Amino acid sequence: MDDEDLRQRLEGKKLVVTGGSNGIGKAIVERASQLGANVLFTYNAGEGRAKELAERTGAEHRRFVLGSPDSTKDFIDSLRATGHVVNYFIANAGRELSGDLSKHSFSEMQAIFDANLLGNLYLLQNLIISDSMVNGGQVAVIGSIAADGNHDQLAYSASKSGLRGAVESLFRYDGLVKKQVLGVKLIEPAFVRTPMTERILKVLERRALRPELVAEFNEKGYIMDAPYAAQRILELTVDPTVVGRVTIPANINLHEIRERYFKS
Repeated sequence: MDDEDLRQRLEGKKLVVTGGSNGIGKAIVERASQLGANVLFTYNAGEGRAKELAERTGAEHRRFVLGSPDSTKDFIDSLRATGHVVNYFIANAGRELSGDLSKHSFSEMQAIFDANLLGNLYLLQNLIISDSMVNGGQVAVIGSIAADGNHDQLAYSASKSGLRGAVESLFRYDGLVKKQVLGVKLIEPAFVRTPMTERILKVLERRALRPELVAEFNEKGYIMDAPYAAQRILELTVDPTVVGRVTIPANINLHEIRERYFKS
């Protein structure tokens, strides 16, 4: 999809993105605003950073705590109050947890599930039953290829795997999704350079067998910058023919990547 086509699909349209003050979400806010969308993004921590982004892009911003029932209902009620105006909704907010099993407490693992899985399920449930989307609107959920299972990411991988089943159920079988003609898709990027992932990426690159494999790993797009990921996510989000699970790059397999590029 070229930039002009993307602009035509976004210009004047309402786009909502959760977790929009940092990382991939921030890049989505910046790019969508540049292409003429009316953007509303949420943030949890970092109010000053959120205000600066809103002032710079012209986007609206609202605090939202993923995994909080009260915060979720307040957020969705605010969308409902404006009528059926949301064209595109990107559920991007989430949490990360890495480390071997001995480093994971019950409360830390529970927090990952409360945010990434239960929080997003409750958010999507309330979004769909609120009828806040325009008929034919598009809902994108940002997952991760770590849902295949990943080194030192037991709870995180499990939470992202759960999202796969949820999106599969929604786009294939949910009656309200079909009634509202919503396009529901799970977008799973490979490794995106953000403040949250920088430490993990450095560890991965240290495990690479040879420098030339590190170069190949980057050339194939397995590691991407946030602006590139944002562009691809927007293209997939606005495309009504894209439903279900899709990866960036297409058809990527995490286990094959590990077998070729990394030591155990």
